[in-house]
Amino acid sequence: MNHCLPGWADNDEARFEEAVGAYRACHEMAPNNPLGRGLYGWTLATVKRIDEAFPILDSLATDLPDAPLGRLALCLASALRRDKAGALAAAESLTEAASWDDYFSARLAECYALVGEKDEALRWLENARRRGVSYHVALSNTWILSSLHDDARFQELMERMKQQAERFEV
Repeated sequence: MNHCLPGWADNDEARFEEAVGAYRACHEMAPNNPLGRGLYGWTLATVKRIDEAFPILDSLATDLPDAPLGRLALCLASALRRDKAGALAAAESLTEAASWDDYFSARLAECYALVGEKDEALRWLENARRRGVSYHVALSNTWILSSLHDDARFQELMERMKQQAERFEV
């Protein structure tokens, strides 16, 4: 899993293409590791390599249907396929895990944004901020949240995340 750390750093700074390489190395070294698979699949989606992301996300959802990481993969895959009902059902199953976790909150927000549920997306981004998310640069620059980029509430939230990260507050 140490090989995913450079990918995490690249992703945080919106160097999404660079993150793919690190996450691919992590995935190749431990192809059955759910976290490595999830990070690689999500990052492939982030760089719009959707057709490459689907098999990874789908296998994670199939292999771990009851685990939050498997349901998160199902949520993203459904949202990317424009299956709003499927994405919302998967999202609903993630609310408990996301309520206490910054990563799941941010990913859930992305799923909601992809299916046009702006208010829910913003609610989960706010939860991610309260839970300590510091990667406002990535969130501000990912196409996955592009439906929110012009929303004043999103811009204000990203500014609060930035200030929180600069002051290292949680």
